[in-house]
Amino acid sequence: MLFYHDRMRDSLAYINGRFLPQSQAHLELSDAGFVFGATITDFARTYQGRLHRYEDHAVRLIRHALSIGISLSHSSAQLAGIAQSLQATNGSSADGSSIELAIVTFATPGPIGYYLTGLPNPPTLEPTLGMHTFPLPLERYRPLIAHGAILVPTPPQPLPDPERGGFVDPQIKHRSRLMWWLADQHLRSTTTPEPGTMALLLTDQGHLTETAIAALGVIFAGTLTIPPAKTILESLMLRYTREIAQEQGIPVIERPLEIAECQQFAQEALLMGTAFGIAGVRRLADRDLPCPGPITRRLIEGWHQRVGMDLHGQILGG
Repeated sequence: MLFYHDRMRDSLAYINGRFLPQSQAHLELSDAGFVFGATITDFARTYQGRLHRYEDHAVRLIRHALSIGISLSHSSAQLAGIAQSLQATNGSSADGSSIELAIVTFATPGPIGYYLTGLPNPPTLEPTLGMHTFPLPLERYRPLIAHGAILVPTPPQPLPDPERGGFVDPQIKHRSRLMWWLADQHLRSTTTPEPGTMALLLTDQGHLTETAIAALGVIFAGTLTIPPAKTILESLMLRYTREIAQEQGIPVIERPLEIAECQQFAQEALLMGTAFGIAGVRRLADRDLPCPGPITRRLIEGWHQRVGMDLHGQILGG
């Protein structure tokens, strides 16, 4: 534990044009990312020490930042260059072997002017852009890959929603995890979860959306069915899975998902997330499912071919 802590403190991070030890990387107390929670974020990972389509992550981060008024001066290529630099520095152990890294990028509006100047109309300050890494916690995903997920539909939490006149677009990948924290608290207050149990958030209309760490797909009659894009995070892993499905001739449709139809007609279900790729679901809304099912297996194999490695074998310790 001490070794891991020391390594984290000594690893390189990036903040506003500077590479510095992670122990010295911090946000000012006046930063809007801290004061208002106004933070756009991205999570990427390496595959045997390599980045895969990182510019997709960078393009999404820049677009989502702009959607809440954060105009970054960095291009997607520049962000990719920073990520490559951090991977090259932080991605090797003392004996020279590669370490799989999680790469976290974030952007905030920057310091709040009146906190610093006391003026009612202070000058506009520059946004904050940061990037850091940590060893990918493969053991966290081991139960998911070994046994599959148990998904429990969970009522929507009392947070702003665009359909109720709110302001947080569910497609935007932002830092606040409060709704997922509340969903998890609700789940644990109503049941004693088995290992691998996750809250599956519902819309106000009772439609299935996603989990805190992954997008959801359900197979009906050989067709991959996913929730409408406007109700879920803009997931890159979901995009890649759709690409693989289309390459393999697996039909893909996008529509609202009802609990009752999943309980009666779902053939299989899957989760899609950057850290682990694609994983099977063994129970969805009290319906037991093959895990992973045959179509899910095809999609898993297709993703492993794309990244050039067996992610599940790596996570399971093979």
